[in-house]
Amino acid sequence: MTFHRRNDEFYFTIHSFECGIGDHLLSWVPVYSLLTELGFVYLHSPLTLYPFHSTENSQEIGAFLGFDFFPKIRQGLVQEDIPLEEFCHICMNAESIVDVREYLFSKNNKAGTVYSFNFKIGAKIRPVLKKLPRLFGCRINRDLASYYLLNMQKNHPDISLRSDKINIVVLVRRGDIAKFKLDNKVFWGTKIHKKYLLIEEYERELKRVIEQEGMENCHILIFSDGNRKGVLHLERELEYGRRDDITREDIYMMKQIDYDKEFDIFKKYRNVNFFISDDFDRFKKAFYAMTCAEIVIGNHVCDFFRISNYFKINENQRRYCLGPRMNDWTASL
Repeated sequence: MTFHRRNDEFYFTIHSFECGIGDHLLSWVPVYSLLTELGFVYLHSPLTLYPFHSTENSQEIGAFLGFDFFPKIRQGLVQEDIPLEEFCHICMNAESIVDVREYLFSKNNKAGTVYSFNFKIGAKIRPVLKKLPRLFGCRINRDLASYYLLNMQKNHPDISLRSDKINIVVLVRRGDIAKFKLDNKVFWGTKIHKKYLLIEEYERELKRVIEQEGMENCHILIFSDGNRKGVLHLERELEYGRRDDITREDIYMMKQIDYDKEFDIFKKYRNVNFFISDDFDRFKKAFYAMTCAEIVIGNHVCDFFRISNYFKINENQRRYCLGPRMNDWTASL
């Protein structure tokens, strides 16, 4: 059921929180899909991501992904804050999408209202947001993916994808490769998902694909964050008192470890290129390659890996997922 707009009278906006772009979009897309199906018009609020997420300027990431095509939120509009926990409770118990519209109108039904969703306060209920399309059977709105495609047609990152080869992208989740293990203490990769993958598991899957396709036919691109991102994350956790199992000495020791040497395991293959860093240029190249390559290998618990499938340009792309499957809307992509 799609509701027709009434002179664009009702709007909505989504405020982000300090997280990675994958985590944000996995919640943004379902809420955007649901509200546009109800006939509301989206007004874009500036992204707020981790300050060390590839660039100090979150707006550069937003522009790259296509957010600049949306009309921006402006001063003077009446914003009605929607409590995420209450909103999710309504969604989980609604008989139809009509109940969601009536709930929003019960908050404010004046023309020109902007319904404001603040993801910052909803970390514990983001899994519910990610299931919204399944709850109501509404389509995944691909507006943002279309805007990203327009951007890439105008100016895409300079990365040598081979037209005469099968381009294979391997995205190694930094939490898997680093693990930040010191004195038998593991600081990364186990807290949330209770599992991390060894780099040997990525290499084993790559080997299987290469044996299937033929080494002479393959062009391999290995992407991963540098060590800096993980260390800064833990420094931030320590600063805000969220970790009592790490010390300043631990942080110092982590900075001395060359985790990137573990990527030498891939050097035995021909036609392999490495992109190991945490800068904006690498972010753009990794994302573009994951949307265009013929084959992509990654950890399914990695938000960045899963959300890239939404922006996929190559419709014939094959994806090989490592790790446990995540039960959210991306499973239908």
